[in-house]
Amino acid sequence: MSLNQPQLALTLAEIAPQLQGGVIRKVYSDGHADSILLEIRVPGANRWLAAHADARASRLHLVEGKPPQPPMPESFVMLLRKHLIGTRVEALTLVEGDRVVHLDTAWRPGPDAAPDAAPASYRLVAELMGRNSRLLLLRGDGEILGALGPGRGGERDLRPGQPYAPPAPPPVGLGDQDDDLGLSELPADGSRSARIARTYAARLAQHERAEDVKRLRRRLKREIKALTRKERAVSADLTRAEEADQLRVWGELLQSAYGKVERGATEVTVPNYYEPGSPPLTIPLEPARDLQENIAWYFKRYRRYSGARDDIEERLAGIWERLDGLRDARARFDDLARVASLVAEPDAEEPAAAHRELLALEEELEGSRLLPPIAAQRQPGRSRRDSPREPYREFTSKTGRAILVGRGGRDNDALSIRVARGNDMWLHAHDWAGAHVVVRLGRSEELDHETLLDAATLAAHYSKGRDDTVVDVIYTRAKHVRKPKGLPPGRVTVANTRGIAVRIEQERLKRLFDAAG
Repeated sequence: MSLNQPQLALTLAEIAPQLQGGVIRKVYSDGHADSILLEIRVPGANRWLAAHADARASRLHLVEGKPPQPPMPESFVMLLRKHLIGTRVEALTLVEGDRVVHLDTAWRPGPDAAPDAAPASYRLVAELMGRNSRLLLLRGDGEILGALGPGRGGERDLRPGQPYAPPAPPPVGLGDQDDDLGLSELPADGSRSARIARTYAARLAQHERAEDVKRLRRRLKREIKALTRKERAVSADLTRAEEADQLRVWGELLQSAYGKVERGATEVTVPNYYEPGSPPLTIPLEPARDLQENIAWYFKRYRRYSGARDDIEERLAGIWERLDGLRDARARFDDLARVASLVAEPDAEEPAAAHRELLALEEELEGSRLLPPIAAQRQPGRSRRDSPREPYREFTSKTGRAILVGRGGRDNDALSIRVARGNDMWLHAHDWAGAHVVVRLGRSEELDHETLLDAATLAAHYSKGRDDTVVDVIYTRAKHVRKPKGLPPGRVTVANTRGIAVRIEQERLKRLFDAAG
């Protein structure tokens, strides 16, 4: 999915003239891991250059404005801010025959600069080579200041302070791939970058949907398989419980065989006094036990199963109920997965809506405990020391505030009790099971109305009341939320609450999901 060498060449032919001589004003993250965004001021306009050292989709192109920003930028972004802000773009070039881009910048002392100020130059290197992608900042003399991205450099030493060594040239013919984006058909007027941004948004959205579909399919299959095994085992226990009276009868009849059985016997035939005429009855024996031990063993099993029958039937009914729920969920999943897996433009609503419903189904299953939380499962190929995924999904309000939505059950507890800070705002659908929602607020900050509506809409959407016309949502400061001992997962006590009634507006919901990526 990464841009190949011809595509990079066409892209730079378009954007290099637009950035030449521009001044880097700000540095951001581009909203994804291993990515940066440079805001460059050119005469009469601002331009935003995005570089992604993404193992799946390494690329470089112009974008329209900056996306929502994470609460804490990467250390590499902070490094770029320190050195590149205020520098002027001198050149943007592509290494011949390779997928390596150089952005050269320089700073010259102005009339207001300190007397001892000296010129400085830097090079931002974008090695856009799929799994080996990385971004590096170099001084003008080639010293590495820092790096970002999944690539490890192979035999090269890419640690800060070391001289930069370029990657080995690619094999002959690697730079001859076809331009499958059709960039050569477009004029160098900004439409190439727009095509890249639109295409990659669609590809990455499709990839995310496909990964979520695979994950939930795997979770449903695993849980149904485990419950089916448990159903067989508990059904066997029920069969033995129903035969408990026979175990008692055998134990009693064996008492008439004293003196007739030697250790090592596998069976014995005795008169069955419980049947008319006392017909002979053959009773199996455990050869490692003597007769008295066999009698005690039958009575022990009788007591065990006869007293457990009600409990076994209750367990079996619970398993059947869960299996029915999971099989119904799998049917809903199959319908949603077919739509969510469609290849579509990023603004196509049908696959995106199916994807949102699929995620809502997963959270509903976790909240109802039909599926265990992901953090509670052993992930194949992962160490126990690997940090679990966050117990919440993160959204961004219209005014830029972070909104955290619990994934269900124990994750709600973790969000409300461990993650939330005292001054944060806490929300929940009133009288409905659903997700806990937390809005990040600084000390002495108040919640603005647009963010309140966004957060309340998410609380309503991630609740079992989402199909109602109007959903009442309560909210309070997180410091008023408590988790007394004994309450089940997801249940808390709250104080000093206020309420708001919300209608779930699809446009608002779409904006929130789009901003969340």
